Order: sequence, then C-alpha cells, then structure tokens
Amino acid sequence: MKKILCLLLFAALSLCGLLSCVDVEEAGLIVITEIAETTEITEKIEKIEKIEKIEIVDAITNINDWEKLGLRADDVRYKLILAFLNKDTETLEKLSGTPQGAYDLMRMIQFGGYTVRTISKDDENWPEDVIFDIDIISSGAFEGLPAGKYSFKVESGLFGPYFLNLADPDGIYNRTSPETPAQFALHNWFSTCGIYMIYDFGSMNSEEFKSYGGAIWDYIFNAYSNFETGLTLEEIQKYYKKCFGIENYVPSDYYLREDGTYMRDGHGGSVWFYRFIDETVSDGVTTVAIQFYADQSKMVKSHKIEYLLEDIDGDFRFICSKMIYESEYKPWRGGV
Repeated sequence: MKKILCLLLFAALSLCGLLSCVDVEEAGLIVITEIAETTEITEKIEKIEKIEKIEIVDAITNINDWEKLGLRADDVRYKLILAFLNKDTETLEKLSGTPQGAYDLMRMIQFGGYTVRTISKDDENWPEDVIFDIDIISSGAFEGLPAGKYSFKVESGLFGPYFLNLADPDGIYNRTSPETPAQFALHNWFSTCGIYMIYDFGSMNSEEFKSYGGAIWDYIFNAYSNFETGLTLEEIQKYYKKCFGIENYVPSDYYLREDGTYMRDGHGGSVWFYRFIDETVSDGVTTVAIQFYADQSKMVKSHKIEYLLEDIDGDFRFICSKMIYESEYKPWRGGV
C-alpha cells in the first residue's frame, strides 16, 4: 500500500515539475525513509499514550492486571506469583533455584481470593515492595503451607525470587538470627563455610582432613581476626585446639606474611535458610537443634540436625553433629 502511495506521489510531483532536479529513484528512497521514520515515531507515541492511559493502582485482585501496579511484565516477582497461581511448580523451582521435584505436592493447594499490592519506599532509587496476600483453603499433602491466610513479601533475591512470609519470626532475611553464644558460633560456621555437618576433626587423618581444612581455617580467621590483623602461629594453634580439638596445627607458608603473622585469602561466604528450633545444656555440653530448608521460601524442609558444642572459657569447641532427620533434599545454600 505504501509503495502504491509513493508511486502516486512521485507522479504528482513529476507533473508539478518538482522533481526536475532530483532523480525519481532517489526521491522515492527519501520518501520511503521519511514514511518509515514517521510510522515508527507514531507507533512509539501510541505506545506511550497507551501506558499513560493505564490507571496506576496500589492493589490488584487479578494477576493479569499486574501492569496497573506500575510494574513491568518482565519483573521476576510477577513471574514467581504467576507460576504459583498457575501451580506451575517446574517454573517455580527454576526461578527460585529450588531442587527439581521439591514443589510437586504444591499442585494440591487450593486457594481462594488473593491480592497483590505495592508499598512505596522512602528511597525512590529502590523498587516498590510487592506484597502477595492469599487465602489457602487446603494444601493436601504439601506441609509447607497449611490452610490459612498469608501475606508474603515477594523478594527478587540475589539467587532468584522467593516468598518471605511476613508472619515468620525469623525476620526480613528469612533466616534465623542467633540469640545465644552457641547459636552465634554456629551462625559463624555456616556463613563462613560451605559445610553444614561438623565432625570430630581432631581424630581425622591427614587425608580425611583435606576436605575440611579450608573451612576450619576460614572459621578461625572469621571468628578471631580481621582483614588487617593476622594471627601468630601460637594463636592459630591455640584456637585450633580450643575450637576443634586439633593439636599442633602448622599452616602453609603461603599464608605467612612479612610480619610473621598468618592471614587468609579474602572471599565471600555462604547463605543458608534454616531455623534454630531447640537448645539445651547438660554437663557443660550445649545441644542446638536446627531445621534446614531446601528452598529460599522455607516451604520445603531439608535435614534436621543437632549440634553438640562445649563451652571452654567463653569459646565453643565443636564436638560433632547428628542427623536427626535426613531429607531427600539437601539444605539450600547460596554462595556470595
């Protein structure tokens, strides 16, 4: 159609003598280019007008109205909510980095009404919080969401989006904050190392110890040093024996500095999702029970483990850990 219009235009211009100094073919290209550019601009304006016509609201009761919240359709929080409502467990697992099959039973969930709402932040450089309110009528065999009313803050997440239950006492990070000295010691172990089990490291032979040496080294420096102050050989041997029962440990010269102290290499840590569920003290030994989760939303339970620690002058020696319940899904872990 545009080509016909161009030819008619050329004919009209030629009759008027307006193309006497311009090649007809060249003029045709100019006209086609101008028409294309005009069409593109018109389409952009129409899109902008369409966006401006959308009435921005603070809450919706139909996920298809997501853009009315002033948010984009490629927002991972939208994708997570949509997958949940559609019971698309495969997409839920992929988005959130959850083990395959962990959400299978979630397909049995029956829910009533829901609302998705936004809460603006004081800092305009940060995106609005997205709150997902939903009434779970029944959950079948899926234990992670018993029947009831829930309010979730939907997090984009460093490792993928997830649901943060606003009623969870564990707080904004969806992980338990330690409250006792023994819990702080375990928290430091988990955040420093990528290992959730603790063994009698002092009784291991050199070959067995290789798998855990790095974790112990990092824990000692995380607990008793910083990135500026190193540790002497005497201090290292003291803490190795006190915390892990390891006698006369001698580190590699690789970590030895000119001032005669040792320093670890800097690196990130580990992020776990778990809950402290019990703590008892008997004969100087503190037993801490922890429930780990296989997903960031803490809807699928992983292992339940007990940790035994001995208080030695305000520091804790890690005795061992005991598997109380072993899940088919390992504890979820993210590395930073």
